[in-house]
Amino acid sequence: MAAGLGVAFPVANTAASRPKGIEVEAERSSRRGKPAAEPDEENGMRKFIAILSLLAASGIACAQADTGPAHLCGGIGKEGRSEMLTHRKDFDLGFWLTEGKTDRYLAAVPITIEHDGTTVASFLSDGPVCYVKLPAGTYTVIGTRKGETRKAEIKTGSFGTYLRW
Repeated sequence: MAAGLGVAFPVANTAASRPKGIEVEAERSSRRGKPAAEPDEENGMRKFIAILSLLAASGIACAQADTGPAHLCGGIGKEGRSEMLTHRKDFDLGFWLTEGKTDRYLAAVPITIEHDGTTVASFLSDGPVCYVKLPAGTYTVIGTRKGETRKAEIKTGSFGTYLRW
């Protein structure tokens, strides 16, 4: 198989069938005295990289996995904020992510929530309002944006705390 733009397609793979100056990794490796990677391994890696590239291009976060208790972030636009309010009763605390004097709403902020120095949740916000389901207590919510970290102590039952940049 040969690759073009990250997509593998079958072709004859002999030195005679390729344009002059084109060689496969196996030929380059054998000239350098290194064992070549198995063709299936190479194709698998190409496909993996192509999939990661497509995910990144589509805006799907794949580098950071959500951990911890249930959470919901959103609230983009008037309808989004209304939708978030309907779910508020299902969660124990909430906070807002804003920027500047006008409190411009933010999204895509990495969030970590700690309790007594232990991380209990970690996620990437999908909007300016985040709700989290947690046992009763006081939690430290930490957000980092453009290299600047903001922290807030929040007690369960509170939904009006802001992390402002």
